[in-house]
Amino acid sequence: GILVQCYLLPVDCGHKQHPLNLEKAHSLVLSMAGRESATLDSPISVDPFQNWPEQNTLIALWNKWSESKETDKLERIEELRSIVLDTRVSHTQTLNVHLQRWLTSQIDETPEIVEAILMKHLSDLVPQESPTPSHPDDARPNPKTFLLAMRAWLWSSRPEAPQRVEKILDLMDDLHESTKYQRFKPIDRHYKYVLRSWLRHCESGERHVGTHGKLLAAEHISLHLRQFPMKYRPDNVVSTNIAECYETVLDAWARQEIPQEEHVMVDQLQNCLAWLDKFQEILSAKPTPPHCNAVLRCCVRWDGTKERRKRAYEVASGVYRRGRPDATTFVLVVRIVKSSLGEAIGEVHVAQMCDIVRDAKREGLLSQQLVWEIAEVAGPQELQNLFDVSKRAAERFVALRSMSLSKEKDGGEELLVWSGEKEAAKHFSVENMPRSWCHLALQHQQKD
Repeated sequence: GILVQCYLLPVDCGHKQHPLNLEKAHSLVLSMAGRESATLDSPISVDPFQNWPEQNTLIALWNKWSESKETDKLERIEELRSIVLDTRVSHTQTLNVHLQRWLTSQIDETPEIVEAILMKHLSDLVPQESPTPSHPDDARPNPKTFLLAMRAWLWSSRPEAPQRVEKILDLMDDLHESTKYQRFKPIDRHYKYVLRSWLRHCESGERHVGTHGKLLAAEHISLHLRQFPMKYRPDNVVSTNIAECYETVLDAWARQEIPQEEHVMVDQLQNCLAWLDKFQEILSAKPTPPHCNAVLRCCVRWDGTKERRKRAYEVASGVYRRGRPDATTFVLVVRIVKSSLGEAIGEVHVAQMCDIVRDAKREGLLSQQLVWEIAEVAGPQELQNLFDVSKRAAERFVALRSMSLSKEKDGGEELLVWSGEKEAAKHFSVENMPRSWCHLALQHQQKD
């Protein structure tokens, strides 16, 4: 293995690979796997039973062939694939280490390779539960093996990833049903991976074929989650994975694009509320900030008619009162108030938003984004009272804000940013405000 790695080293400072060295490395790997005797003047003769190539060696050689411009590189890669699948392990832990190495390899074919390794080891299983010398029990795939295969697809950018993750979950279901082995029983994390794999399709607004038919991505996620707590919830404790499953379904409905002709049939806001109610029911406590914020993001996007904006405002007010907030919660609520009223914002509404900002200050959750949100609509007097700035500083800020406050895209979210005179904005920087107002918001920002 060390000799193979030496052959793969660049021959000069330009990082060029000598073609003959790549052939020597490949020939040596074939010899190590018992495919052929070492050639190309290699002095090494190896016993495949004692010197089978390690996964790191195979991955390194695979990467070099992928980068190569040699005409036979596809044939060489197929030879490596055969060796990877023929690699025998005696312990499940070793099998899982091999899969983890492939997950960090950045090779395009990783999802197929990892799934193929899983299927290869499943095909070697004997029907009885007791181990035999040729098929030791501890060499069989366990729940982590299936998780790694799911993760390979989850981390890929392939459009078919959700269906492939579903296929692995269905396989676990079938194996558990037929064998009753605990090692095949899906747990909360398997379901979480299936749910998260469908998130990539929420913003397309298209229907996709999956286990439950041709549905919107958020509908696939909802149907999987409806099955999960009834069949596989191990106890009455809301684990981190279960909480993340509910966060995923809420995030899915908040992000789901709905085709124009289906707006009447599919109600994103109602689905968000129903899942938040369900989560609060099993939690037996106030919903956590990520779950509430997903519903609030759905409210932000719930625009259009006056009735829709009014409903979004009412839903957001209820979620704000019933859940536990974080810094993002206050920003989203202020945005919803602004978007639901449009040009009709009056003094009463500004006062209401100022109360929300005071709540954030009291909780230590005042963020820079919240400052810009309220500063966009508040008058000089409100800004003086909220942030203890001078009358002159407040008036100067208000005079410049129409030209200096603008929206920028950060991923899928719009953020308000100040791009004008720094002197006018320095009094409104959270860095210059009392720490008691913003210390938790700053801690959260540092973690992000």
